[in-house]
Amino acid sequence: MSVGFDKHAEIEGCLAGIKGPYLIFDDNRVLNIRKHNGYHITVV
Repeated sequence: MSVGFDKHAEIEGCLAGIKGPYLIFDDNRVLNIRKHNGYHITVV
């Protein structure tokens, strides 16, 4: 399941891995970071 900042201002989860431009979370959600070029994000 793909997630994005256009629909959700905040995305929470445990980062399981990175493959190319994709951030993969432990619950099988994927964020295409290249699609969100120019966004300011904070990772805690």
